[in-house]
Amino acid sequence: MFEICRVLKSDIQIFKFIIKIGKYWGPFPIKGNIVAKICYFVTALVFSIISVMSLVFEFKRSTSFLNLGVADIFIFFCNWTTVFIHHLYCTYYGKYFNRNSWNRFFHNMSTLDKFSTDRNLALYLIKIICFLAIFFCSSGAIMKTGGFLDLTHWYSKLAYVFWTLSSSQLFYLVVFWWETCNILSSRYAYINNARKKIVSEDTVEQQKSIKEITSVIVTLHKTVKCMNKTAGFFILALLGMSFLALLSCFNLFLVIWKYDDTLIFQILWCFLSCISCIVFSIIVIMSCEKVEKKAAEFIQTCVYIHATTGDEHAATLVNLAKELRPKFSAAGFFDINQRLLPIFFSNLSTYLIIILQFKISSL
Repeated sequence: MFEICRVLKSDIQIFKFIIKIGKYWGPFPIKGNIVAKICYFVTALVFSIISVMSLVFEFKRSTSFLNLGVADIFIFFCNWTTVFIHHLYCTYYGKYFNRNSWNRFFHNMSTLDKFSTDRNLALYLIKIICFLAIFFCSSGAIMKTGGFLDLTHWYSKLAYVFWTLSSSQLFYLVVFWWETCNILSSRYAYINNARKKIVSEDTVEQQKSIKEITSVIVTLHKTVKCMNKTAGFFILALLGMSFLALLSCFNLFLVIWKYDDTLIFQILWCFLSCISCIVFSIIVIMSCEKVEKKAAEFIQTCVYIHATTGDEHAATLVNLAKELRPKFSAAGFFDINQRLLPIFFSNLSTYLIIILQFKISSL
């Protein structure tokens, strides 16, 4: 039993398995003949059109049932639109228009293969199971109670399936981003340890190690740039969805409190979905922060070596690492790091207070 818990797998093997799962599920380019690609896009397009029609009908029915005002409908509409745009980007745009960027990303990741590290498979699976529990807990609860959907109709079921599918695509991208950041941070840890060992090596080995470290730094920088270009939009969608979903649920809670407090139990289940989005947003932000910290540790190591030994190679690596420091971006709108958390929750609190001030007089 204990031997099973010690099963080790390289991080590259795990990463390739995640990519294999997302062959059709994720935003990656489809490999194969033209017939397979056409069949995929036709099937996906038909499903998307029918699902969107069902979603629009269900949206109109739900807002009419709850007798929501224009401002309330607008918040809900923004939330639904965020999921829909993400679905289009993941299912169509990402697979076709970002092919070159994805190919460059996978090429850079393959360059980092030889520096792979082993992972405890049991612990890794436990983390994935926790991710799945966070996601499916909210979806299962809403499905069980029905929320505000009348799941006896086929269009309501299809609307729910579409919503779950789009949310699942977003969940998959969270796992993909998290694992990629783990690999990048482990590579920074590798070159950090390699730089510490260079001091005791001869001149030939030093030059060889410096060249290898320089190559890894450049590859890591290129990989982060490709991630920002190919998957930055998904992170923007996740953060936007988290923000709007919580505003929607809070706003809906106040509406139900005023008109029909017997439905409060149903809206409480929807808060689970909001919490899931926020937890996943924090996971993404902290994963990016982890990579930046590992890069900063490498820079500090080189600064220390240069200050104590006067090694000019260390000074060169400091300048290179600072210039190519990893910076994650949400589609160019803002940087993704730990400094984003207080800004995110501060803005969220501000909007919640504004909504409460407008609603408090009518409660």
